Order: sequence, then C-alpha cells, then structure tokens
Amino acid sequence: MQHSGGKLLLPGQDLNVTGLGRGRYCLVSSADPDNLLRESNNSNNARKTRIALHPAKRSVKRLSGHCGR
Repeated sequence: MQHSGGKLLLPGQDLNVTGLGRGRYCLVSSADPDNLLRESNNSNNARKTRIALHPAKRSVKRLSGHCGR
C-alpha cells in the first residue's frame, strides 16, 4: 500500500496515463480477469466509465453517458 495526496492506494488502484494527451477516454475495469473465482455469472465483471483526462492539470473527471461502441 502507498499514500498519494492523502489517499491510500491499494495494489491495482493506480492508473499510468503517461503519454496520453488531453481528451475523452473510456476506462474499462475488470474484476477477476483471469477467471480465478468460481462464479455463477461472469457477465457482470467489467465496467466502462467515460472520463476526461487533462494531464497538464493532473486531473481526471468522470463523465456521464456511455462509452461508444
């Protein structure tokens, strides 16, 4: 675990956006990507979230709506 800006970061909760420019992106996160947990339903293991990235300001903002495609 590490601290960043007063917030506790757990493994896998950081996101390296080095090289990405300012813009709108679709962030896709997956639970159990290697299918190690036995589940009755694997169809709810992914989440897509629209974000606006502004690297110069070191900011990420969640946007409303759905990711395209």
